[in-house]
Amino acid sequence: MADTLFIATEKPHRNDRIFIDANVLLFLTYPALSTGGDYLSERAKLYSDFIDQCQRVQATLFWCGLSLSEISHKIEEIHSAGTDYGNDIKAFRRLASPGARESVVRDVEMAWRQVESFGTCLDGEVTKATTDAALSWLSRSAIDGYDGFYLEFMRLAQIDKILTDDSDFSSVPNIIVFSANKRVCRD
Repeated sequence: MADTLFIATEKPHRNDRIFIDANVLLFLTYPALSTGGDYLSERAKLYSDFIDQCQRVQATLFWCGLSLSEISHKIEEIHSAGTDYGNDIKAFRRLASPGARESVVRDVEMAWRQVESFGTCLDGEVTKATTDAALSWLSRSAIDGYDGFYLEFMRLAQIDKILTDDSDFSSVPNIIVFSANKRVCRD
């Protein structure tokens, strides 16, 4: 099991190397996600404050290009949910007005520009070896495929800390999980 730390009470240190999960990047870059009530707004503020603290103490922050897939999907899902197409994202892509698609792309591009300002891209190639390793992470922990790649890229870069809102990472041994999600810190 991971060591889980609640970011409202934990402080980053200068030598910390922390990977930022896609869900935190969404909280930080897409306001529509963090306006779903007081608890979500509070979490978004805690993540923003923690990133600010990391930058002040010069901790090294990382994100991954694969996060673009998760971020763009979630933004598109939020746009689609507010239409007659609901959760049918493929119909939304095909049938919604060109302006709706342009709005999605604009939001994704704006969010991604912010992501790039948070730290350094953790480069990792999706090869047979990294895919096999990601698959291995899935069999050892209660995570999804994206998380398996993130963990493998972290392992290769010798990063053992992650900032995430995802409780799945608490099932991963030998890492430190920073979170504003109280459920993560309770598990």
